[in-house]
Amino acid sequence: MPSLDELRKKIEDIDEQIIELIKKRVDLAFLVAQEKRKSNMSILDISRENEIMARVRKLSADYGLLIDYIEDIFLLIISMTRNVQGILRVAYLGPEGTFSEIAVLKRFGYDIERVPVESISEVFDEVSRGKADIGVVPIENSYGGTVVQTLDEFIDSHLKIVGELYLKVHHSLLANVEDISEIKKVYSHPQALAQCKEWLRNNLPGVELIEARSTSEASLIASKESNSAAIGNEVLSRKYNLKILKMGIEDDPNNTTRFWIIGDADVKRTGDDKTTILCYIKDRPGALFDLIKPFKDFGVNMTKIESRPSRLKLWDYLFFIDFEGHVEDKNIKELIKEVEKNAAFVKIIGSYPKGIVLE
Repeated sequence: MPSLDELRKKIEDIDEQIIELIKKRVDLAFLVAQEKRKSNMSILDISRENEIMARVRKLSADYGLLIDYIEDIFLLIISMTRNVQGILRVAYLGPEGTFSEIAVLKRFGYDIERVPVESISEVFDEVSRGKADIGVVPIENSYGGTVVQTLDEFIDSHLKIVGELYLKVHHSLLANVEDISEIKKVYSHPQALAQCKEWLRNNLPGVELIEARSTSEASLIASKESNSAAIGNEVLSRKYNLKILKMGIEDDPNNTTRFWIIGDADVKRTGDDKTTILCYIKDRPGALFDLIKPFKDFGVNMTKIESRPSRLKLWDYLFFIDFEGHVEDKNIKELIKEVEKNAAFVKIIGSYPKGIVLE
């Protein structure tokens, strides 16, 4: 059996090898950056990063390692080597401490330039004007449904969906008191209050529930007001020096928010992709049936369809459709040709790699 000193020496040797390998990875990233500049390619390659993380998860499982820890380590490594090409600027719906920011950090790491803004339309503006490389916007929640503001922005925007991600949403009760019995008011964003409705009814009956513009604003109020609490995340507890009285108070433990990553570049095919299109059809009997029938005919799985007012005339609608596949796939090309026959116009919003789930 090796002695403690011998074991520590072995660990130091391994640490040295890890540092050496990271240095080699950085050097290779520098060569990648040079090649990208020759082709005027973007700093971010969503499909490549997803591919790396999928491989990391598989290797972690094969070696019996805790996947979450290994993912965090590689996210830092990827973020560091990405920065050889330049600092990635990411716009998102702020303020700091929101779930949008958590999604950004969990997907792109801390070594980025964060651009929090006050509305979804401002996220689109920041990317359109080149003030951010990409934006991250919520599109739907498994509990609260579709975020229609995001859909509406795509009606007139030239931006595309370049990726997606899913974030498991976990809420905590944050307060500046020692015991839950002292709480008289609870502040939070309306969606957070709705997602914790049953827990609040069972554990804080009669307590006043007050809506705030964000979970961050709610936490700020609770930090200053006596006998108050907020529903938010652990990041906000540290930011506003609040105690976590109870974790995981969401009614649905599978509560998940889907985000779209938006940019102005096309994303290459990976073989595990989704496509989103925007269609306008004129009001006539059977119009919607004719629009969606080709999906069955070509055996393409439609994962979502959502209607929005066309803004052209009363009771006229646009349809957003998500489906599996990439516009470079032969059957998807044929499918879109058929869809175009039954629509006044079709706009391809993006073909992108299927998203990963972040805990």
